[in-house]
Amino acid sequence: MKTIVTINNSIRAKITDKCGLSCGFCHNEGTLVRRADSNRVSIFSKKNHCMLYPGEMSVDDNFLSLFKQAKYRLDVEDVHLTGGEPSLNMHAEDIIATLKGLGLTVKMASNGETGGDRIKDIIDAGIDGINFSILGLTGEDFLKTQNNYHLDKSFYENKIRRMHEAIDLSIKEGIYVAANMVVSDFLSINKAIELINYYKNSLQIEIQPDLSNIKESESAIEELLVRVGATPIERKIIAGVSDERITYEVKNGVKIVNKKIRRIILDNACSGCPYSETDCVGGFSGPRVYIDAENNYYIGFCIMRMERTLPYDSFFSSQLCDEILSLYYNDYNNLIGKFCLVSFSKQ
Repeated sequence: MKTIVTINNSIRAKITDKCGLSCGFCHNEGTLVRRADSNRVSIFSKKNHCMLYPGEMSVDDNFLSLFKQAKYRLDVEDVHLTGGEPSLNMHAEDIIATLKGLGLTVKMASNGETGGDRIKDIIDAGIDGINFSILGLTGEDFLKTQNNYHLDKSFYENKIRRMHEAIDLSIKEGIYVAANMVVSDFLSINKAIELINYYKNSLQIEIQPDLSNIKESESAIEELLVRVGATPIERKIIAGVSDERITYEVKNGVKIVNKKIRRIILDNACSGCPYSETDCVGGFSGPRVYIDAENNYYIGFCIMRMERTLPYDSFFSSQLCDEILSLYYNDYNNLIGKFCLVSFSKQ
């Protein structure tokens, strides 16, 4: 199996907390859910000491300063917009165009609920790629992933229609498109196989574990790969973060990517953490940008230790920032030696 090692050059930015869904496995980037009366969840909020009520990101002087410093201090080249549902931020086009103007690649996670017209606006603003979260092909399957049990299947069937519009439009426009599927447990396997068969000829398919049920989820993914006759053909490791992606080819020639957790930590920042190795399900997955309800910007490094989130200007002058950058390159050099690789590759 071919192995590729790259250095992390990405940062996530939570640009909104708005979302029309209530997925039971959502970590919500570690933040609290803004609307207390909603059925949305943040799976780590009861133990991650978070006091951050997220706001709505837009372009201002602090936004520009933060991302310019991210380029300089962390070698950031890629920004991944998250939420909530990023397309519900009405400033999304301005955010994308501004980041592109800084020379950054911009991608986005989306559930597609806003449909084709809204996604067309975002594509026109210059988005480089969209990872769509696929929750089901039928209203019944969709409903099983949600906390809004009082809503009927027709509500989710309308969401599915809009999702298909958004995906089809994105493919037509020629941007990078991927379908992300969370496999939560063994009951999710048949649905995942149906989704793989449905999207097999149109876009990259990525499967990933449920952080709220990690052990069963990872076991279910292994069983899924056996059932579809998957053969590993390529491993891609992102040095400096807990990210490993193995590409498989299945019996019908379709390729799927398994997004695995290669758990690594920051030796100093993670020292003395009260969570055991079992509780720390993700390790260090990279820095995240937040904005609170008072329009203050922060950067965090762990969705289970949100009390360690820092104001962005303090972060860039901190030892934590230096440690993150050192981890990127030390991990890269260790991996190059482990796999006897010689060529440098960026993410």
